[in-house]
Amino acid sequence: MANMDAMSFMDVAGSGFNFINREANRKLTITQIQTDGVEKQVGTFEFGELDIPLRETLMENYRNVPSTCVGECSQCKKDSSGEEEFIYVAGDVHIAALFDIHKMGGTPYTCGDINSVHGFQLMEAFNWSMNYVNSKQGIFHDKLMGVKLGSLIFDVCSSPVRAGNLVANYHARNFPIRTTDYRIDPSLIDLYIGPMTSEASIRVADVLNELGIPQIGYGASSVELMDRDNYPYFIRTVPADDKQARALIAVLKKYQFNNIQLISQNSSDGEYARDEFLRLAPLNKICVSGQYVVGQDGNIKADDARLTLHRLQQKPDARVVVVIMNDPTTLLQEANKLDFIIKDGFAFIATDKLGFGMAGYENLAGVDRLIGERRLITLEVESADYPEVDAFFENIKPNKTNVQDKWFREFYEHIYNCSINIPTPKFPRVCNQYTLGYSRAEKYIQDPYTLYVINAVFAAALGIDKTIVRMCGRFNGICPILLDNGEKRNMFLEDIKTVSFIDRTNQPFYFTEDGSSDRGFHLYEPQKAGMSLHSGADGYYWEDIGSYNDSHYLKMDVEYKPTWVANCSVGQCLCEFPGYQPSRYMKKPSPNDLNIVFVSDIHNAQQDGTCGSIDTGSNMQNLLAFLYAIELVNANKDLKFQASLKLGGVALDTCSQPNRIGEDVYSLLSGEPFCSVKDGGQVVSPSTVVAYMVSNSANSIALSSMLSPLQITSVSMSATTVELNDKLQHQYFLRTVPPDNIQAMVIAQILKKFSWDYVSIVYSDNTYGRSARDTLLSLADPENPEYCFHKTIAMPLNGDLTKAKSVIDQLNQQIGSRVVVTFVNPEHVTLLLQATTEKGLNHRFIWIGSDTWANNYHLINRYEEAAAGALTIQIRSEYSEGFKNFVKRFNYSNPMGLPRDWFEDIYQTVHQCRILGSAIQKAYTSICTGTEKFTDEMINQDAYVLHTIMAVFQIANGLNQIDQCRQSTSIGIASCLSTLKNRKQTIYDSVLNAQHDVLPSDLKDRSFNFKFTPEGYGEIGYNIYNFRRNLTSGQYEYIKIGSSTGDLRLDPRDYKSYSFTDQSLPVSRCQVGTTCTCEGTNNEKFSFSREESGEYVVSKEGQYADPNTGRLVTIVDTPQSADRFKNIWGVIVATLAAIGAFATLCMFIYLLVVYPVRGGTTILGYMLCFGIILMYILVFAFIVHASEKICGLRRFSLGFVYSIAYSALFVKLIDCWRTKDKEDIYLVKYNKIGNPWGLFFSACLLVLVQVMINAEWLILEAPNMERVIYNNMLWPRCTPDDFYDEGLIMSNIFIMFLIFLSIIVGLFAFGNEKNHWDCRWLTGCVVLTVPCWMVWCLVAALGEYKTRDAAVAIGLLYNATVMLMCGPFRKLYLLHKYQALVEEEERKSARGSQRDYNSMYGAQYDNAPHMLDNGSTLGHDDVFAYDAKM
Repeated sequence: MANMDAMSFMDVAGSGFNFINREANRKLTITQIQTDGVEKQVGTFEFGELDIPLRETLMENYRNVPSTCVGECSQCKKDSSGEEEFIYVAGDVHIAALFDIHKMGGTPYTCGDINSVHGFQLMEAFNWSMNYVNSKQGIFHDKLMGVKLGSLIFDVCSSPVRAGNLVANYHARNFPIRTTDYRIDPSLIDLYIGPMTSEASIRVADVLNELGIPQIGYGASSVELMDRDNYPYFIRTVPADDKQARALIAVLKKYQFNNIQLISQNSSDGEYARDEFLRLAPLNKICVSGQYVVGQDGNIKADDARLTLHRLQQKPDARVVVVIMNDPTTLLQEANKLDFIIKDGFAFIATDKLGFGMAGYENLAGVDRLIGERRLITLEVESADYPEVDAFFENIKPNKTNVQDKWFREFYEHIYNCSINIPTPKFPRVCNQYTLGYSRAEKYIQDPYTLYVINAVFAAALGIDKTIVRMCGRFNGICPILLDNGEKRNMFLEDIKTVSFIDRTNQPFYFTEDGSSDRGFHLYEPQKAGMSLHSGADGYYWEDIGSYNDSHYLKMDVEYKPTWVANCSVGQCLCEFPGYQPSRYMKKPSPNDLNIVFVSDIHNAQQDGTCGSIDTGSNMQNLLAFLYAIELVNANKDLKFQASLKLGGVALDTCSQPNRIGEDVYSLLSGEPFCSVKDGGQVVSPSTVVAYMVSNSANSIALSSMLSPLQITSVSMSATTVELNDKLQHQYFLRTVPPDNIQAMVIAQILKKFSWDYVSIVYSDNTYGRSARDTLLSLADPENPEYCFHKTIAMPLNGDLTKAKSVIDQLNQQIGSRVVVTFVNPEHVTLLLQATTEKGLNHRFIWIGSDTWANNYHLINRYEEAAAGALTIQIRSEYSEGFKNFVKRFNYSNPMGLPRDWFEDIYQTVHQCRILGSAIQKAYTSICTGTEKFTDEMINQDAYVLHTIMAVFQIANGLNQIDQCRQSTSIGIASCLSTLKNRKQTIYDSVLNAQHDVLPSDLKDRSFNFKFTPEGYGEIGYNIYNFRRNLTSGQYEYIKIGSSTGDLRLDPRDYKSYSFTDQSLPVSRCQVGTTCTCEGTNNEKFSFSREESGEYVVSKEGQYADPNTGRLVTIVDTPQSADRFKNIWGVIVATLAAIGAFATLCMFIYLLVVYPVRGGTTILGYMLCFGIILMYILVFAFIVHASEKICGLRRFSLGFVYSIAYSALFVKLIDCWRTKDKEDIYLVKYNKIGNPWGLFFSACLLVLVQVMINAEWLILEAPNMERVIYNNMLWPRCTPDDFYDEGLIMSNIFIMFLIFLSIIVGLFAFGNEKNHWDCRWLTGCVVLTVPCWMVWCLVAALGEYKTRDAAVAIGLLYNATVMLMCGPFRKLYLLHKYQALVEEEERKSARGSQRDYNSMYGAQYDNAPHMLDNGSTLGHDDVFAYDAKM
């Protein structure tokens, strides 16, 4: 400010300009209009000095013009002479307060008696709250540190004229305000509180708006003050009359009073509240059969009241009368006198001006009949008493100081009806209650508006504190940077709007978006002879029967049941209720005349051309993003914008009908009211619109076609059609997104990356769909085709499920073509998926969705299986945490500036509940409470949200960077633009060339720099998503797997189709050996074919592509030999095999040393042990992966080791069969071929047969290893891959034959009980291995690759273990048992000193030498009772 005080410059007229005492150095010219109409300068006024050179001559000319103050004017002149009474308290920040301390006198400028209703008491409540703040009590204990709030109180004497005049004259310095210590200059006042009435508040607001001083009303409820254009500095702590109108509607609907009459008054309260009530009534099917207007402000005459009441008889069935008046007392008193009112059952619902409080009791004096018949209820503002204020009043008693206070003296004498000190004609009785404060008076009751005065002071104090902290930090006091800031008052206002605290109602208090209070109303019924502290005339009192609270809901006492009758079922209602149509626009205009118009499909269209359901998805999100971006720009937290850059917004709803764009935009451009908007006016001045923003391609074409010829900039955040590339037709069109031809190129790159060359296209039959299709088809080169688009199918814009099924049938006929590229509207995506599901063709197609599909969950809801595996393209976007938090602020009390019907429609739809009394009635069963919150789960952020924010910031940066306006610091941007000859071209060029970092504080490392290309679009790139099931949660989701910003960054290995297990890429290729017909541009046809070729081809990404089938496999692993030892099955099987081999080896050695070898088949037992050891060892050859050596080892060894074991078992069973008929085992002879070595060589001959088989196989086909693609791995397999496992099984046919013979022989010898039933044990051993052979052979031949080797290994392990248990382990057990018995025999022999050769075991185990012939069995181990043979 100091710099501005000192500056001077030459203005556009060539005159020097500077400030003198902060006023311009300009003079006023006094001009006289002559009788001939010619203007003549007769004087000037400059710096307080009047200069009229011919003063006497001029006075002579006007001497006969009468203008003398006489009569009442003399009193007016005296009372407005500047000798104003006031109360002043010095402070650092000053708040002026206006109260109706007196009633109005005989003229608008004079004062009458003391005002006991909403007057003096409210002034004292103001003083109490100021003391409370300054003494740092309660919530202010750490607020306004080092800062004292000062106050200046004026009495406006219940006169709107006096209120406006007083404030205007004070700030014009027409009268001084001084104390003995201070001169209170109007420049000290930073804020006004009051006055009480709407009329007075409007008069004061008209003055303060010009001065830029904030004003907080505590009693003004007029809807007129909600106009942010006319009253940008006014806010209030009371609810506005629009809420009161909704409360009245709620009461009428509650009790089904739908045939009513209305009496109102031509005042600010009555007129605007009446209009709001009449707007809501038909929407809620309430018929206002009669409406009457009586009188102006204030009281009405009794004759006028009676005349109006008699007119009610014209509508005898409409017996409920709503009264909207400043003071309905006279009307109700006259109604009380009329017999027909009582007899015919008329009842009255009055507004808060009848009210609760002392005046309410006094007003009951003349309405006893209405009260007796229970025909009257009234609304009053929601309130709560402050006992602290009553205590404060109790301490205000007459003393020397107070007695000198004229206002206190008048009120005290009035409330106690006595005179202080000496009697007066008005109060002849002298007061003797000197010890009592006036809260003890019989007439006293706390004014209900006390709460609202205190809330106004508290809100002001908290807001001022927020500004001080924000600008000064924790500075003790007010820092100079704020003290001298020209925007100080504006900053106070903005921070006051954001305060929130718990007031005496124990509810949060805050200001709503329109600057009103969040408080509601109570409903009262006057009743007789009840329990009340203060009763009115004849013992009547006010009974609280309900409330309409801050969530806009009616809550009534269940015992209150009016008997009134006023509905359309009784008699006739002549009202016609028009169908609901949503608001056509919303506006949040710029305070600095810089508006952006947002055009979008807020509602869907109905077939009859009217607006349908609201779009709670993409379009509504982008509207909120528009408002959020404007809020960010205007907040200017990083100070990158000029101070005058304050944006506003107007949102136009096309209702999904582009033809409405022409109507509404023409209305804006011409400054005319919108069509179908009742009592509409100019929305915003056309000159304040700097740019338009528009959604989708169809709207963008329509809008740009209108605006480009007018050189008006339009910016789209979602239009992608290539039609808008034509700069001849759309020269002033910009978009943040790339056009469809860029997207089509990305899709072509994806097709190439996945080797999909046989593709179908489905497109919506509109500009978007056709242009995208043509662009993609143009990439198919008939001379050297990389892609073949066999089928292109159009979906009509009005296409239904039947048409979608027809499209699916056509697609299904294309053999080999699985990939379907879609360029369709969002609703067509859902139809195609639904048709696919109902046709039973889930997983038949691989969808590639364009940006209209993107990552939208709503489109695929209930059809996830049909969409699984889809690839979708989303124009690059990022998730904004700030936007999410902005939307979460969206609640019942904070509609973010949206029209109420839009907000209620969204609120009910999102929260699935009904708002009682809403114009949009939903069918939900639950009732909205008003406390519902938007949660994170509800905010599935649309991809174009970020683009909407970018578009707003691009416009803001463009405006901020206009060179001509940056150089001019003395005027704002709007004023600067108005001086430019090429204003429109300058705006376009600046926006086109602007660039900015996108939400750096929000996106952080995801932020990027945005700018337009020379062609006018944002080269922002694309995100590529894969729609698939999450393996962990089992839920379907969009997973980002790639992106494109010129170059495609996509790894096909990240793609997943619908299958959990199959990781191979799906095929969509023209079949080998066939010729496919392909479609090109302009309906050209060409042929495409592929011929069979060689092996798998490895791509850069590690994919293996079969050139014949086109099947692509992403290789994720190449197993190595020892990898299976890392698997749990490999570890377990290897461990068991090692244990088995070691145990068998130990048994083998033990039996070889300890076992008495005598001959027979014992050697076969050792051969069996050796075979078991080899079987355990061979297990490891099937655990390791295949290699050339391992394959040879497997093929030879498997049959070999099995032949060793089974040959030994077979020969032993032959021996059992041979000896089964010998009654005496001593008669069995083991000679010739039957001797031990003969039996061994017989078994070896059988083994040799198997060796020959295996050797022949190795000779005929040398062992080798190849890798095959299995489960996305290069799996090692023994050759030949297609016959190796079957060959391995067939190489063991001889073993299977031995098993068969063994079982047959065993059955023949099954009755041989010799040698502890050895024959049965051997037969059982063979039989137990048969199931294992069946299982491992089947698995090895038919199972998955990963199970085949495991089956062989486990088969070996199992068979070896069975043979171990039935053979060596059993022999070990019997040997141990025998040794125990021998020891027992020896102990007995030692005791008897005699050897018993007749015992069961003695002779058999007498190993002493005997002279026996070879044919004898004596001494031969085959006669051992515990085991004839191993």
